[in-house]
Amino acid sequence: MLLAITSFGILAAVTLMSVGAVYSRVLAEGGLQHSLATVNQGGLNVHILAQNRPLGPADYQHLRSQVEEISQTHLGHLTEGLERLGRTEGNLPVVFQNDGNEPDGDSPMGRPFFLTDFEQHARIIEGRWPENAPVLHESGLDMEIAIGELTAIGMGLSVGDQIFLVPFESDPGEVVGMTIVGLMEAVDPQEEYWMFSPAYFSVQPYGEEVLLPIYVPEEYFFSGIGAKYPSLVGDFAWFLFLDVGGLTADTAGPAKDAMAEMETDINKQFPRTLVLTALKNRILSYERTLTLARIPLFLFISLVVVVILYFLSLIMGLAARSQADEAGLLRSRGAGVFQVTGLLVLGESIMVLLAVAVGPFLALALVRYLLLGTINPEVGDGGPIPVGITASMFWMGAIGGILSLGVLAISGWSRARNGMVESLAARARPPTVPFVHRYYLDALVLVAFALVIWQVQDRDGFATKGLTSNSLNVDYTLLLAPVLGLVGAAVVTLRILPWLVRLIAWLSSRLGPAWIAFPLVRLARDPLPHGSLVVILLLATALGVFGAAFQTSLSKSQTEQALYRVGGDVVLDGQPFTESLRQSIGSIMGVSSVTPVFKEQVTLVPQGSSSRTILIATDPVTLPNTLWFREDFSASTLGDLLSPLHVARQISSPASGDPGLGIEIPEGSEALGVWVESTGLTATTVARELNLWARVEGSGGRNRHVLVGDLLAARPGVSAPDTRLFEPAPAAGSDDSQPVADWRYHKVSLEDAVEALDPPLRLVAFFMSRQAFTRLPASTILVDDITAVGPAANGLGGEILIEGFEGAPLWVEMPNRGDVPDRVEVTEAAARSGGQGLSFSWDEPFSRLPRGFMIPRGSTPLPAIGGPGFQVGQSVRPLVNGQIVPMTITGLVSFFPTVNPSSRPFLIASMDDTARYLKRIPGGRFEPPDQVWLSLDRGADRDSVIEAVNGVVRPLVIIRDRQRQVDLARRDPLAGGGWNGLTLLGMAAIAVAVLLTLALHGVAAVRTGRVDLTVAQTLGLSRLQLVGSLALERLVVAVLGIGVGAWVGLWLGPGVWGGRWMFRGVLEYLDITPRGRPVVPPMTPAVEDWVAFVVVAGLAIATLLAFVFVAVAARRLRPTEILRMGE
Repeated sequence: MLLAITSFGILAAVTLMSVGAVYSRVLAEGGLQHSLATVNQGGLNVHILAQNRPLGPADYQHLRSQVEEISQTHLGHLTEGLERLGRTEGNLPVVFQNDGNEPDGDSPMGRPFFLTDFEQHARIIEGRWPENAPVLHESGLDMEIAIGELTAIGMGLSVGDQIFLVPFESDPGEVVGMTIVGLMEAVDPQEEYWMFSPAYFSVQPYGEEVLLPIYVPEEYFFSGIGAKYPSLVGDFAWFLFLDVGGLTADTAGPAKDAMAEMETDINKQFPRTLVLTALKNRILSYERTLTLARIPLFLFISLVVVVILYFLSLIMGLAARSQADEAGLLRSRGAGVFQVTGLLVLGESIMVLLAVAVGPFLALALVRYLLLGTINPEVGDGGPIPVGITASMFWMGAIGGILSLGVLAISGWSRARNGMVESLAARARPPTVPFVHRYYLDALVLVAFALVIWQVQDRDGFATKGLTSNSLNVDYTLLLAPVLGLVGAAVVTLRILPWLVRLIAWLSSRLGPAWIAFPLVRLARDPLPHGSLVVILLLATALGVFGAAFQTSLSKSQTEQALYRVGGDVVLDGQPFTESLRQSIGSIMGVSSVTPVFKEQVTLVPQGSSSRTILIATDPVTLPNTLWFREDFSASTLGDLLSPLHVARQISSPASGDPGLGIEIPEGSEALGVWVESTGLTATTVARELNLWARVEGSGGRNRHVLVGDLLAARPGVSAPDTRLFEPAPAAGSDDSQPVADWRYHKVSLEDAVEALDPPLRLVAFFMSRQAFTRLPASTILVDDITAVGPAANGLGGEILIEGFEGAPLWVEMPNRGDVPDRVEVTEAAARSGGQGLSFSWDEPFSRLPRGFMIPRGSTPLPAIGGPGFQVGQSVRPLVNGQIVPMTITGLVSFFPTVNPSSRPFLIASMDDTARYLKRIPGGRFEPPDQVWLSLDRGADRDSVIEAVNGVVRPLVIIRDRQRQVDLARRDPLAGGGWNGLTLLGMAAIAVAVLLTLALHGVAAVRTGRVDLTVAQTLGLSRLQLVGSLALERLVVAVLGIGVGAWVGLWLGPGVWGGRWMFRGVLEYLDITPRGRPVVPPMTPAVEDWVAFVVVAGLAIATLLAFVFVAVAARRLRPTEILRMGE
């Protein structure tokens, strides 16, 4: 029976090692298919571009033969199609009359091109394809062409028209006459043939020029333009369409190297030739990801094998008691230690050979029929994942067999080294201190563990990036850290266990009944056998909890990375999304909310270019409906973070009396008057002019600037609507009977504003500007008594005061770019009449940028949420579209979807607030956002909704579905997708090993301790109490083993107490990208509850079943026979 159980352990070790090799191969194949299927297939093709090559046929033939030969040599086995493209440079002017005059500067540029198989992928809308050969003559050549229908519409051309290319601007008399014989369009613009760029059918921008694509068949391109002007240069390209579905894990690396070699060989012949493809980088990324994926895979397999090997050592320890007498007898008859060892392990050695032969095939069957179904990658055209025989599964199985044989040999040697006398002495007085404690090997294990974990922490993980390459290198010796951690936990438990059991036994003997004290005293007297059971339960539980954590954590991290990259539920990107367009999208059935997202890199003033920051302006009301936000991104909830932005954006409608809307100008007003005192300004400056402007806003949000006057003019007065001449200030009367010295009255017509803006008009700002180069020094101006002027027939009485600065202050200074802000104060000292007036002061000298004061539409500075590096209450001044927008940090976040805080700091503000603020200041503008995030209704047909959205936006808008991205991330085999099957398989083997160990140990313990049990029963313990004592003994072992094992497993996986205790969790060291950078957002390790429950429940059931064997063995004891034999 022991041989059968030992054979199971050997076969399990060999098979699991082979499973690791086969499963790693399956992951590599599935990961490659997933990696290639989740990108646009057209980007995986190869684009070879030779630039600035002569158009002569001879040169082209040499170029073509060399390029195609090199490409065939390196990528011929993958190439399933090849197309050639040729085109002239985009510097040939187009004229519409051949009059011999030089082309003017506004002439469009023409670019004749050919593309093989073009006529099979495009169709003629009107006319025909070019058929007649070019005609060469002394003043150029004539040829037939076809152009795109959109090109013809844009340029006003039609079939039969003739255009002329001027190859040499110095000789406009020589032209290429081109007769349009056909208008064409693409059959399928999304076809792979076009390589993402069907830019052959419409006018294209070319720098500051306009470019006309002109189709010419390849034969006529060279017999015409090439033959006539061989010295002209152009570009030639080859499109290699690859069959990436035929790539495997073995051929992907060589294919990547072949592309690099092809580029090198082509450039040796034709320097500066470009080879463009996404396949090379995709394979490189796949290789890095595979390297990272193999770390937890081999880590888990190695830990399972360690537990199986420990199971073998326990079984051999049980066998030692039955074979100790045989070994002692052989030693007493003259046999040597190695001879006896060889005899003891001979049978097991044969089983090792059989296991090495059978185990790999068993592993292949387990992966093919049990584990393969748990892997569900996005396969595209790759077909099913291949599972076949490989050399790696045999040598990995051989490693498992060698390890098993090593355990058996060490166990045999430990039995063979004792003679008969030593064997009898060990049986009479079993050792109370194990071998590892006797020589302090546990301390050596802990030192080794500390050294390895220090190396892991110093390198910040198990993988490092090469200094001279982009590859990731894994130091597999560092994977010993978890193994040493498990072994260290085991030996520490063995050292502490005797003391703990003695304490419990001492307490039970004084506080508990005899049937409770009896098993605990037995444990305290001989703790080592039971300690070995605690250790195997500890190892099994720790490994089960780790297995429940590593797959879940890796898969969850990939899912959260996908959520973070996308941001919204559905993201639209690639065109300006105006208010009307957003409303159209929001009206689509299934769209619950539309959140605009303005994202731009800005500079913080006055820090300069060193403080580049990402500004995210969005709608704080609808953002929570679509945003994915993790709790640990901020110490505050998302609602609390956005609350200040909510309050700030509560802006009243133009019909309300909100003072933030501005000072309303009565309807019918013809002019605006304002009193200004600028004595200090005129006394200290040598500038020639300083214009004061008023900013007037209509109800629709549009605005106009009206010139109030020059503050440095000798004698200001009323500016007439047309002449802008100064008129005398109004005579004193009523409130002006006692005019203040040096106050000057300025009056400006509102005629332009009244005509351009929708009523009611509102005064929202005053600002000053200048054109002179002299910098204006620090000074102050005073403003008071702003009036609206209109005819008495309109009920205004000629003039009405609309702002006397007597109420609560509404005005704030506009920001400047200096270190010292301008100041706006409403004080008595600034009053011309009444109690108060406005004082505007500046310390920073004036430059050409406008300076002034305004009524903000909302709160100012604007509330904003800051990323890492900012502080609550901090004032920042980002430069948005050339204008400063003052902000105050009201909340902090560590991460925000779509932003990597390690590369750039970021700010989050209300888009409406930012737009309204910019519209209030001169020169301020706010373009519609280029991105919107949608939130879809629950239960909505996502495909139908996205299709409807796609019909509203432009064709080139990128639509990203968060759910689709998450699904792809979860299915990625290299990110933990489908690894639960491997976890359960490993734990099933361990559970069987635990069951066998506990059962055999229990039965052996009953037999060896039958005298104690019989004496206890004779002294008064009932049969039920005896069974209860044995159950308590097993319960103590199970509680200690499973409890400590769960704690150790939490350290191995997610980390103890939230990921930190003495060391970081092992999984947190896998928190890196394939490029070796930290994952964004950081991994939050988690445990798959049901897997952990299955593991713990399985071990508990194994303990219970083992106890059943113990109870049956105890019930079969015959006290009379045992006592007679004992006598």
